[in-house]
Parts: sequence; C-alpha cells; structure tokens
Amino acid sequence: MIKGRQIKIYLADGTVTGFRHAEIMGWTGQALSIPRNRVKELSDWEESHRPGVYFLFGVDAESGNSAVYIGEAEQVSSRIYQKFIR
Repeated sequence: MIKGRQIKIYLADGTVTGFRHAEIMGWTGQALSIPRNRVKELSDWEESHRPGVYFLFGVDAESGNSAVYIGEAEQVSSRIYQKFIR
C-alpha cells in the first residue's frame, strides 16, 4: 500500500515565478525556490536561515539557456551568499 503525503507550497509573492517555499507535512525539511536575480532579498526571509534545499533559476551566461542550481545547506541564506554573492 502506498502511503500518501501532502506537500504545502507557499507563494511568497503570490506568483509561481517569485519566492516559493515548500514543505512535506510531518517532515522538518523544506525546499526554497528563488529567482536568481532576487538572491539578495533572501536574507529578509526567515525560512532561509534554516536547513533546507534550494533552487536558483536563471540563464546560463555562456549558452543563454535556462539554468537551475540545486543545493542543500544547514543555513540556506548563508550558503547561497557564500557561493553566489561575492
């Protein structure tokens, strides 16, 4: 028998193209989806200071194609700043 799970997705901007926060009910983890051009706003978002998985969407500078970076961290905002904001 397959046990179902519920996923809750919060659209912080009210749109699917902005900040998105997802949780599996009954699990302590989270997933964040953040447009790459808005990374600097991340520290204002409380959930970004917790452990989690994150997705950064943007355009590859060399090919011009859509790109996504997927990662995980103990403190998501610190990891993203360390890797992408210099």
